[in-house]
This record gives sequence, structure tokens and C-alpha cells, in this order.
Amino acid sequence: MISTSDAILLGSSMYPANDGASWVSKDGSCGCALGRAYLAAGGVVPTDRTVCAADICDIWPWLKAEDVMNEISEMFCGVVGGHLTMDELVDFVASREPAALEATIESIMAENGERSIAMKEITLLQIYFHIMKDVKKDLPFVSAINRLVFAIQMVQEQDALIL
Repeated sequence: MISTSDAILLGSSMYPANDGASWVSKDGSCGCALGRAYLAAGGVVPTDRTVCAADICDIWPWLKAEDVMNEISEMFCGVVGGHLTMDELVDFVASREPAALEATIESIMAENGERSIAMKEITLLQIYFHIMKDVKKDLPFVSAINRLVFAIQMVQEQDALIL
């Protein structure tokens, strides 16, 4: 499956942008960042209704867990208004995709070696400080906390596999 960030980039080259008022136009000819990503990933425009957030989340379920859909929509309005570039929006999304978070966790875990409880606590603190750097870059605090919660859940799932 194509990543959300790659689909946004692909969709931006395949479909014209709308004003950000809807995910996808009723005829499927244009859309916002996530709407065009949906179309580029093979999403189909229903004949009896408009594309909704749930349709997009069917392709990328991680968008449900994170509260980034609104952030992406707001950033898209910034792209339309000329305050941001599409590359900045794509970079933002790429940094929050599960693969990016998993790579960060794996990298920190590899640096720490043995996965004892103490090491896991240190790892979570390192992840927390890594995320707080993002907050200092003017990213929303709620998004940073959501990333931390996701990281904790991943460590807990790995623990369950080890036991």
C-alpha cells in the first residue's frame, strides 16, 4: 500500500486542488491534500454521497488514531493560501506516519541494546524528548502527545509478543 505522504504527493500531480472545503469534489475531479491522496491510492467517489473522513481512514487507519486529519486540512489551506508548500505538508505527514515512528523507536531501541524495563522507560523518555523538539518547532502539543501515546502502545505490544 502507498504511504499517505507519497499518495498526497502523487495526488497533487494527478488532480487539481480544490479550496479545501471538501475532501473530494462530487465528480472526483479535484480535492484537498487527503482527498487527492485518496483518489491517487485508488479510492472511489461514491455515487450516493461525498467522500468522507471514514473513506480516507479505510485506506490509512493510522489517521483515526492520530488527530492529524484536521492538521493536514489546515496545512492544506496554508498551501492554497501560499503560506506553505506542498513539500512542507508532505514532510509533515511523512514525519507522523507509523513507519517513521517505528523507525525512531527501533533506532532508539537499537542504541540501548537490552530491552529491560528500565531501558524501556529510558527509551520512552528519549522518545518524549524527541517529540518535544517537534513541539518547539511550532507543531501542536496534542500531536506530540499522540505520538508519545502511540510509541508507548508499540512498546507494550512488543512486550506482549516477548512474553
